[in-house]
Order: sequence, then structure tokens, then C-alpha cells
Amino acid sequence: MRVREEARGHRRGGAASAHRHRLRTGGRSRTVTHRGAEPGTWAHGTAAGEVDEWVRSFARLLQPAIVESLRALTSSATSEVTGVGVYTDDMGSSLVAGANERRFYENLIAEDPGYDAYYRFYIGDWALFSSDLAPDPLEEANARLAAEWTAARNQNAETGRLSRAVWDATMTAMLALKAQGFFTRWPQAVVVFQPIDASIPDEEVNDWVRSLNSATHAAEYSAWAANPLS
Repeated sequence: MRVREEARGHRRGGAASAHRHRLRTGGRSRTVTHRGAEPGTWAHGTAAGEVDEWVRSFARLLQPAIVESLRALTSSATSEVTGVGVYTDDMGSSLVAGANERRFYENLIAEDPGYDAYYRFYIGDWALFSSDLAPDPLEEANARLAAEWTAARNQNAETGRLSRAVWDATMTAMLALKAQGFFTRWPQAVVVFQPIDASIPDEEVNDWVRSLNSATHAAEYSAWAANPLS
């Protein structure tokens, strides 16, 4: 998903660079250290069946971590929750959960009128992020990813398949949570999964978001994705 630079931090200047910094360091003001990561297994074999098992295994790890992250973030919201979700960097090498709340959202659109949909749907400019929690519930998952990426690079494995596996696992976990009714506790919230700056067709990301949302929220998201400057 590529959000054009003029739509990202168009008047806020540092928003885009700060967002990328979060993905690199695991937090806006602190660096997460990954403790106790097991050696990566990605390069041990990447046949179709092995990739499928890796996706299932990582989704099982992610699901409770996403639940814990979103519960913690939304419990600190001081107004109605308007968005919940997860994003990665362009390679899928780091995961962050995010949440937005109405007071923060309305303050932004008051300062920057005409970009209501952008601030509603683009997770990089939301209010609350798991990378700012101590401890970060996604730390174990990110430690696993760090080990997998190290193993893949050390053995010259095909990293594109690892990126795709991370995104597939994240969507598997998110869809399982939807099936359990987890997201219904925030009826006004759009639910998103966004691999920021990744070379993924916009329509595929739109399909992901549509599958996670009510028909109304899905239609609103699709309309914004077609015109991300709004």
C-alpha cells in the first residue's frame, strides 16, 4: 500500500518520517530490544507446505498479541474509538498495532480541514500505537520476525516470499478475531491492516480491509483509497 507523499504529512511535515522511524525502532521515543528470540527457521525450507505451516504458526502467535495490544490501547482512549488495526513496514519486518479516538481525530481535522477521510483511515496518523506500550505485546512476534529475516538473509533465501507470508499470517489472525466478534466492541471503528509503502496492489489491500469491516465501513474505506488526498 503506497500513500502518496502529498497525502501523508502534507502539512504536518514530519509525520511521514516519524512514522517510518516508528517502524524502524519500534517506538517514537524508545527502542524495543528483542529478548530471547529463537533462531529463524524461514531458510530451512520454503516449499509451499512449509510456508503454509509457517503462516499458521505465526498467526497463532499474533492473534493473542493483537488482542492484548488493542485492548491496552483502547483502554487508554479518552473518547470514542474510531479505528483499530495493524500495520507493517514495506517488507513486513516489523508489526505495530494502532488505535484512533474521536477527540484526537477531530482535533486533526480541525487543524487540517479537507482531509477527514485521510485521518480516519490512514493508520500512520492515528493516536495510539503498541510500540509505545511497556511492555509491547507484539515484542515476541517482532523478535520472531527479526530472527526470520536474519536467517533468510544469511542464507540468501527469497525474502519476497517471507514478506508475503507475514502479511498472510497477519490477515489470518485478523480474520480469526473478526470471526470471534472481537472487533464488534468498537462499533464506530474502522478495522485496517496496512503494509505501509509495500509494493502491493491497492485493490488487494482494499479487499483485506473490506473483509474485516461492515459493508458501510468497507465502502467508506474504498472511496478513500480511490482518492487518498481526501
